[in-house]
Amino acid sequence: MVVMVWSMFIGGGFGLLIGLAVLVGQMQAQESAWRAIARERRELGEQRRELAKAEFDRCSDCHRRRGR
Repeated sequence: MVVMVWSMFIGGGFGLLIGLAVLVGQMQAQESAWRAIARERRELGEQRRELAKAEFDRCSDCHRRRGR
């Protein structure tokens, strides 16, 4: 009986450790995904700013307005 209880305790402990390891792995994967999304948004923002600047530089009306 003691051996059975002891083996359940050890087995449960390993199960908890495995569960904890899985949760930590999932959290790291989620954090990595959020970082990738943030990086893409920053890059998109930079591209949009560059495009807006290029359009502004080519626009003759914009140049006239800026000169006023």
